[in-house]
Amino acid sequence: MCYYVLKKNGEILARSTVRNLLPEEWKDETEKQERKEFDKSIAEIYGDFDESLIHKMQNDEMMEPYYNEPENEELRRYQKLG
Repeated sequence: MCYYVLKKNGEILARSTVRNLLPEEWKDETEKQERKEFDKSIAEIYGDFDESLIHKMQNDEMMEPYYNEPENEELRRYQKLG
């Protein structure tokens, strides 16, 4: 799995390992200030969030989940038993 991480300068990094902030980090005043500065910096680079850019139309994603059917009868019977 890959996560895309937005840096304060607007660059995007791909990382395989990330973590959430701990509850005490969310409450920490220094951390709160850093988050405010991050938001301000990103708004200066990319502008304010524009909800009109979100597509409200149906996309090409499948509407129903796809289930691969087993190719032979033995596998089908096994799946029904499991």
